[in-house]
This record gives sequence, structure tokens and C-alpha cells, in this order.
Amino acid sequence: MKAGFPWINYATIQFMHFLVRKNMRVVEFGAGGSSIFFLRHGVHLESIEHDEIWIKNVRKKVSKKLHNNWTYHLIKPDNEITNIPTAETYLSPLDRLSDSSIDLFLIDGRHRVESIKRAMDKIKPGGYLILDNCDRPEYSKSFELLANWSLNQVSCITNSSEFVTPAAIWKKPSLG
Repeated sequence: MKAGFPWINYATIQFMHFLVRKNMRVVEFGAGGSSIFFLRHGVHLESIEHDEIWIKNVRKKVSKKLHNNWTYHLIKPDNEITNIPTAETYLSPLDRLSDSSIDLFLIDGRHRVESIKRAMDKIKPGGYLILDNCDRPEYSKSFELLANWSLNQVSCITNSSEFVTPAAIWKKPSLG
């Protein structure tokens, strides 16, 4: 997080450098280095995070100037045993977003498949959805859900480890 880079593979970061522009509307599941990256690029960012200590650390790293373009949602757990909110609670900030209003979703948090289901209508035609760690078996349903979207999968090392990790980048079909 110190460098202001997302904790995803370098190829996806490079793609986002090309894609992200000032005043885009971006939603991320899982705050961190990606929050700083997006805010430095001048986007209007909404972050959904479930870890209170983590979001406090991220808030400290974001300059006061950049806070104006940032809305973050701390979604506390419904269950103290798991320390993870239910999907319905975690995804509740999406209820207030209009359909076809978001340029990019970065999904690197909890309830990833359910996040994709709920994000699909919120993305503008021609907008993007990025799923980190797309090779995990529990995320395989994502590929079925987005079967008619164009897909680019990229794999390489990340800035947080030397492990090769894949990400899927989908582009929503344009209207017409």
C-alpha cells in the first residue's frame, strides 16, 4: 500500500494505467493500494471494505486533498465468529448506485461471485470489471455469468509477492 499500487498482478496494473482517467466512476471491493492508485488518477471512488483496522490504515495513507473524491463504506460483520459480513450486508452500498453508472469495478474483496452478480447492471456499456485471483475454484461461476462479455486474462507476479497470480478483465458489451 505504501507505493500506492493495487495488490494485483503487474499486467493488470499496467492495463489500469492505460484505462483509468480523471472523473471516471470506480467501485472497488477491498480498499488499499488500489484506493490510492485510483484517487491519484482523479477518479470518483467508492470503496467497500469489511476490516475496520485496515480501512483506518488506508485512510491515513490517502491525502486530505484526495478524500474529496472518495466514499468508503466500512461494512461490519454480522457474525463475530466469522468476522465477515453476509453478502447482503457487504453489497448493500450498491443498492444506491444507478444502473449503467460505473466505469470500472475492481473485485478483490469478499463475496466475489455475488459481487459480480450485483455489479453487472451497474457497469456502463463498454465499462470494465476486474476480478483478482480469478483462478480460484470458488470463482469459476464468474466466467459463466460474464460469458457474453469480452475477456482478457492476464497472469504475472504481483507487487506484493513473487507468486504468479491471474486476473480476469471483462468488458461489458456496448449497446446496439
